[in-house]
Amino acid sequence: EMSVLWSLLVLGTLALVGGQAALPAVPATFSTAIEANFLYRNYTLRMQEYYDGVLNRSRLDYHADSAGEHSTSVELLDYTNQLRFSLVADGDVVGAPLAKADVNNCDQTDLTQEPAFLEPFTTVRELLQRSQQHPSSLTSPGPGGAIVRGIRADSWILSSVSYKTPAGAQQLANITWYFAAQDWAFAASHKEREPLRAVIQGPGLHSTIDLFDFTPEQPDAVLWDVGGWCPGSRFLPNLPLPAMPASFSATFAATFARRGSTQRLQQHFDAARNMTRFDRHDEDASGNRQVRVVIFDHNRSLYYNISHPNAEGLGLRLGSWTTEGTCTVSPIPVSSFSMQSTAEIFELTSQHPNVLYLGDRFTVRGIKARAWVAHGVSLLGMTFDVWWYFSTPGWVFERQHGTEEPLRIEVKGTAPIPGADPMVFSNTYDFMDFMPGAPDPVYFNLPATCTAGPETTAAAPPADPPPRPTLPELPDSFSVTIEANFPHRNHSVIVQQHFDHQNNRARFDTHLKDKGVLIRIADYTAAQEWTLVKPDDDGLGERLLNGEVKECSVGALDRVMSQFQDIKEFYERLSTHTEVRYLGDGHYVRGVQARAWSAQDMPFSLPMANVSRTIPINITWYFSIPEWTFARTKGESQPLMIAVSGQMPTRPDRPGFAFSNQYHFVDYLPKVPEEELFVLPRWCAANTGAIPNPPLPRLPASFSATVEAAFLHRDYSLRVHQKFDRDNQRLRFDRPVDGGAGVQVVIDDFRTGTAYNFTLDPNAAVVLDAAAVALSPVACMAKPLVPGMSRFQNTQELFELVDEHPDVKYQGGDFTVRGIRAGAWKAVNVPFPSFMANRTLLINITWYFAEPSWTFAGAPATSAEASEGRPLRITVQGEHPGPGPSYTFSNNYDFVNFEPGVPPAHFFALPATCGAPVASPVPPLPAIAESFEALIEVTFIGRNQSVRVGEYMDGAQNLVRMDRHVPPPPGSQKESVHVVVLDHSQGVGYNYTLEDTRTLGAMDTMLRAGQCSQIGLDAALAAHGPMFRGTRELFQLFALHPSVQYLGDVFSIRGISAQAWQARGVNYTTQSRGRPYVADITWFF
Repeated sequence: EMSVLWSLLVLGTLALVGGQAALPAVPATFSTAIEANFLYRNYTLRMQEYYDGVLNRSRLDYHADSAGEHSTSVELLDYTNQLRFSLVADGDVVGAPLAKADVNNCDQTDLTQEPAFLEPFTTVRELLQRSQQHPSSLTSPGPGGAIVRGIRADSWILSSVSYKTPAGAQQLANITWYFAAQDWAFAASHKEREPLRAVIQGPGLHSTIDLFDFTPEQPDAVLWDVGGWCPGSRFLPNLPLPAMPASFSATFAATFARRGSTQRLQQHFDAARNMTRFDRHDEDASGNRQVRVVIFDHNRSLYYNISHPNAEGLGLRLGSWTTEGTCTVSPIPVSSFSMQSTAEIFELTSQHPNVLYLGDRFTVRGIKARAWVAHGVSLLGMTFDVWWYFSTPGWVFERQHGTEEPLRIEVKGTAPIPGADPMVFSNTYDFMDFMPGAPDPVYFNLPATCTAGPETTAAAPPADPPPRPTLPELPDSFSVTIEANFPHRNHSVIVQQHFDHQNNRARFDTHLKDKGVLIRIADYTAAQEWTLVKPDDDGLGERLLNGEVKECSVGALDRVMSQFQDIKEFYERLSTHTEVRYLGDGHYVRGVQARAWSAQDMPFSLPMANVSRTIPINITWYFSIPEWTFARTKGESQPLMIAVSGQMPTRPDRPGFAFSNQYHFVDYLPKVPEEELFVLPRWCAANTGAIPNPPLPRLPASFSATVEAAFLHRDYSLRVHQKFDRDNQRLRFDRPVDGGAGVQVVIDDFRTGTAYNFTLDPNAAVVLDAAAVALSPVACMAKPLVPGMSRFQNTQELFELVDEHPDVKYQGGDFTVRGIRAGAWKAVNVPFPSFMANRTLLINITWYFAEPSWTFAGAPATSAEASEGRPLRITVQGEHPGPGPSYTFSNNYDFVNFEPGVPPAHFFALPATCGAPVASPVPPLPAIAESFEALIEVTFIGRNQSVRVGEYMDGAQNLVRMDRHVPPPPGSQKESVHVVVLDHSQGVGYNYTLEDTRTLGAMDTMLRAGQCSQIGLDAALAAHGPMFRGTRELFQLFALHPSVQYLGDVFSIRGISAQAWQARGVNYTTQSRGRPYVADITWFF
């Protein structure tokens, strides 16, 4: 066995060494601010880069100021034609269009001639491309472990990259990339992992490239419009407008802004039959709803205007309309252009000679789009502009692949009105569904009410209607994943349900608000239900393992809540209702043709608190048509969606409101669910019977241990050596620092109330856990012990807390910790004195001990761990109140090694050289400029969040402006910037929001009346939100504090050598809660 294990270890090591560690995927288009620091030149260069991967081009802007003059250098890189255009413009034109800039010159060179001023760094795009092209030279030290600007990051190293020096010599360098950790969130949210930094090191070279405000969106095409300055540039290709297919079907929403109305229309174009059909909702002369269908038969020059008073859906088959309704048959007018026909708008305007391509930086309903425009189109006395939007190549629609779909047409213009001023109109046509190809001929079959001639006929005599399909049956057992959408709350949730008819049980899984899964298992035979929580997992429909389930309770089956959650209940209520109406088979759900059944005013019991009444609801079920085939299941109609609407009553705590919910069947499997989905953990299932409750084992009085402390809320681990001597009341911790180069040792003497803290020389050969008397510390500090300070480090104290909180519950003995069978004990809401002043936390503690029968090699049979079990792990969870925003923490302490007994005394002997460090000359604290502007990245590590703030300070007028991004609301793509202006001279603040922009410091966005409010200074800061009162105020708080001390000049910030000053115990008031905190503040210059 040992030889096999050794072989596996060797193979695993070889696989790790030989494996390739790919960089995270970077979007094809992006823009970013850059700070390039060249250490050996003591030089910083700030730039802005725009990369358009769709059109294969880049732009790089940077300041090129000379004495007394401001100018901007712009590099335009045309990768398609391998050309570089270098421009210099007067003033600050970073990120601005060049067409109207004061450009001095434009030099055209071959792109293969790399500029030398940036050494091996040309653009972020090229640096990323170079790193991705050499995966064999790319290694990753592993996830986590790096902090970049306070952001948790992963790193990758690219070795032996060849570059040319300014003198023309070839050199080799290493590039280290840092990307934000997988779960790190930015306020201007996007899903891609954000690159933060690249460090380039080689002979005579050390450059740090920091990326700020990385935005994975296509830059504006106007950035490459050089306005004739560079005659050879070809940056804006005038792509032709895509052609519409000759035949297609489309459902679209037509919005007529002038009338304040939106119509849902359906159109079918059959080029081979030379026929078109238009469906829309309408009203008759009495105001009753009806469907109007117009069919154009161009071969016969006739059109049929058909109405039906009882139809609900568009696209219905007309051949079965034998009762009611009217049909008017008329010749097609010579000028029949209709503003309701998207095909005619397209055909009559797309050939305009001045159709211009606008680029592919647009978004329509969340779909990336290209756009074209034609100005000044004249037709039938109207003059209008037309915009067309098509999906970008590569965008995939489920129902078809590889095509550019029309998404939207906008028409704005004027139409003549005889005897009156011209009418101004603005119409938008959104294609909600689009299917190229000839429509089914059945769409053009005329009802019996239509004759062949141009005349109006009355309704045909009543006839027996064809038999209507009945509501399909749901199987007794099935599993389903549902996307539940609640428009009145702007909220969606994914749920999963499993129904096992054979065993008369069901399981319901849903996501918790923050993280985790709530599981409910209903046993209908026993009339009981179990509620379980998996807080550290987001997977639905997974096994209920001991180590993942943290909470379990059992109680009587809640019949009211069951009918509210159970999707089968909705079906049974509809199927047993006396008035179920069939709505036809002309519906489409997510592109699948569907039949629909509906029932109105069904009684529904509300499960909410303070409400004990029944309300009427409307339910509509949608099933696929029988002919539709699914890859996973075949042959039967499948449920696609449930629509539920109604009116919620008024409650004591809020008014009533209308709701209209949709439940989409994302996945559906008609079979008996797997048995393992219903298997409860033993300790959870035991809640129905006798629960064993052995006492929590106790640790020996003294011991030595190696503990791996993992702080899950920070994605951070720390390995420490701990020695506890109860007889002499002393404790020692050893832990590595500076990436393992040095060792920090802490010795707590509880008798004298003193803590000794010293760091060992990182350049000396240091052995972790060596005898203290043999160590040579760089410096040693002796401080009074702070009560509670060591508790999160001292596992012994975590055990002693059980004496203060005796309600410890046994959780069972079928857990597994690192492959060792273990028992668990848990205590909740344990008071925990924090080292923060006047703070007591409430924490949950879980202890894991090896089962007493488990054997450890080398442990005596009579030892404490042999008789009571060996400690394996402690978990501590709770809510930390600050300073700053509160956050949830979760700490794991794994006992990698454990030895009972008193540690040797020499481990606690202090080194002879332990003394205070020699004082160094203290430079004065620098001052901050009276006026400035700055882009600031405020990072909240406790919340895994970063916020970018633009600050603008006018010291002469005592004015401050602070801008921050506001993420778009759910379902929207529109971003905005929140602004506060503080007038300290007048003691007032101003508060407003700039909409449809993400530019900090924007001044070209109009404000509507009433959008800006004048409020007090503190109220303005409170409205701004972040725990950041501004640079000047923060610096004044700091500079005036008596505890300011100099920390030295050995720091590195973004690759820049830095000095640091620190003040401790500063009274700091935040606007998020409006209460003071005691904070430590460190400034780096």
